[in-house]
Amino acid sequence: MLFPNAPPWFIHLYGEDAAANYDMPGYAAGLTRVDVALGTHLNSKGFHKSPIVFGAIPSLHSAMAVQCMFFIAFYTKWRFPKVGMFAFVILQWWATMYLDHHWRLDLIIGLAYAIISFTIYKRRLEIVERNFVKARLRGDFEAGSSYGMRVFRNHWLKRLFDPYF
Repeated sequence: MLFPNAPPWFIHLYGEDAAANYDMPGYAAGLTRVDVALGTHLNSKGFHKSPIVFGAIPSLHSAMAVQCMFFIAFYTKWRFPKVGMFAFVILQWWATMYLDHHWRLDLIIGLAYAIISFTIYKRRLEIVERNFVKARLRGDFEAGSSYGMRVFRNHWLKRLFDPYF
């Protein structure tokens, strides 16, 4: 948690001048509508057990979605997964604001968090990829294959897990 910040639902429930009480339970906010629609209580009960009520900045919803998008963009040559992940990030951002879990600023700081961390670790990913390619060129199946390729070693599904197919 970079900066203890109240989420939108806290302001809507208690007002802008409410004192921060770190012992208060979490709240599912807009996800309570999902519980009502589905006739369940999973979100309501789950969020009330959350120990982090004031953890809106940075939005790890945003950071994780953007980090996955960067990873897909870096490792796939196809356009569809890239467009799909971009759409997922936009949908994730919309949902977290619509459901009153994050402010727009939280999402932007989460984006910056993902950019910084991906920039730092991208060099390590390039080293891992270089070692992967070298292992493939020398015929080392264990070091030059993904986990999915090893699981489906003698099956046509192996190609789905080959990053260079």
